[in-house]
Amino acid sequence: MSISFKELDNGTKSQIYLDDMYIGNVEINLWNSKWNMKPAFSLPYNFEDVKKEQFDSCYKAGKKMVNLYNFLFPVPEEDDYENSYWNLDDMISFLKHLRD
Repeated sequence: MSISFKELDNGTKSQIYLDDMYIGNVEINLWNSKWNMKPAFSLPYNFEDVKKEQFDSCYKAGKKMVNLYNFLFPVPEEDDYENSYWNLDDMISFLKHLRD
């Protein structure tokens, strides 16, 4: 998982990329020097307050947005697929125990 930041507008905005996929912007509020998230993905209703959070740095806001994206859209690990199915020997052994 790689996170990259692309600075825009003289450093007042950054685009956030997760594995080369754009997930949103973080922008600084010039009045209070705090950073806000502007996700490009839709948030469930109960997560709308997350957009109101303010951060001390672009990095912290970007990391929070990546964590939020990973929470809402988890990617299954490759091993999960392989381990979710029994192999034939396990199935036969299980069926033999049921018959006994």
